[in-house]
Amino acid sequence: MSNKVHIAAQIFELQRELEMRRLVYPEQVRRGKMKASQAAPHIAQSGAAIMTVQFVQEPENGVRA
Repeated sequence: MSNKVHIAAQIFELQRELEMRRLVYPEQVRRGKMKASQAAPHIAQSGAAIMTVQFVQEPENGVRA
């Protein structure tokens, strides 16, 4: 059984997750369920993950995914 997921689908999912975090985390902070100091790094790390996978996707970067 192959668990391969096309890189475009991975990027889409990461972007969807980032948008969800941008919508949900401020409300969690407002309700006191999460600290802003916790939310900000999670959002930043999600954005960085997207950039990394997009970098890997570009053929001129010479990375085989």
